[in-house]
Amino acid sequence: MTTPSTDLAAQTSRLVLETLQQVSGPQYAKLLQQAGLERFLASGPLMQTPTPLTVTEIQQLLQTVWSQLGEDLFRLYEQNMGKGMARGFVQGPVGAQLRAGAQTLPPDQRLAWAVRTFYGQMVASRPHSTLQEHPDAWHLRFEPCLACLGITGAQAPICASVAIVTQQLLAHAVESRVKVTEIACHAQGAATCVFAITK
Repeated sequence: MTTPSTDLAAQTSRLVLETLQQVSGPQYAKLLQQAGLERFLASGPLMQTPTPLTVTEIQQLLQTVWSQLGEDLFRLYEQNMGKGMARGFVQGPVGAQLRAGAQTLPPDQRLAWAVRTFYGQMVASRPHSTLQEHPDAWHLRFEPCLACLGITGAQAPICASVAIVTQQLLAHAVESRVKVTEIACHAQGAATCVFAITK
């Protein structure tokens, strides 16, 4: 029996792998093999993921990509991953539900509702993640952050995929521009990754 959280985990895993294939091209199979993820090669590029990626497998994949690309190219990889995953979420049930719910509210209430709902759907299942409201922004703390898990020594924030997915989903919901900035990154030595959503 599936639940909304397991469905979301499976959808996220599919989007990660499908976007990785688009971004990495002919290196896709090699990356999965080096990360110990050969099980995802058997079903083809647009597979129905047999079981979601585990946290350990995500860490193995990230460390493999980081070691091969270095920081600058990893950041570009993260940007491309974020754009691809954002398209998938916006076009899927998560994006549709966020937009439908936001449109029932007055425009000045939509972003606050969308931020809280996004947190509840996408983030709250991570046991140490939090959402805090400040006068000028909401701060999303991701722990663990699945964009930089196991990576250390970064000179600047590297979790562009999380910022882009968050920004694109919220902008889709409220039909307006939304600014999301990573203001602390675990890969730089911060305790957790923190993303500011400007009011």
